[in-house]
Amino acid sequence: MYLGDRDDGESESLVYLVKQSPDFLISSGDAIVYRVLGNMNRGEQTISLEEILQKLGHGRTVQNRYTKRFREQYTKQGQQDMIRSRGRKR
Repeated sequence: MYLGDRDDGESESLVYLVKQSPDFLISSGDAIVYRVLGNMNRGEQTISLEEILQKLGHGRTVQNRYTKRFREQYTKQGQQDMIRSRGRKR
């Protein structure tokens, strides 16, 4: 289900992340990255650019796709797909 939505760079980044320790995080402006990790039950390895900037003490406004709300929305969507057995090959 997710194959057509990912490009090679996103796939490579996700494969790299999955091979790392759970302490590694990924940030993206593409919903598919959050959906895939939510589907894999690895949503805790995601962080938005907005959250990174806040941790650094920068209160800048960012486009919607870089917000915590966007990250949470699509991670949750991936989790719901997992529950419905969608998004993965069997």
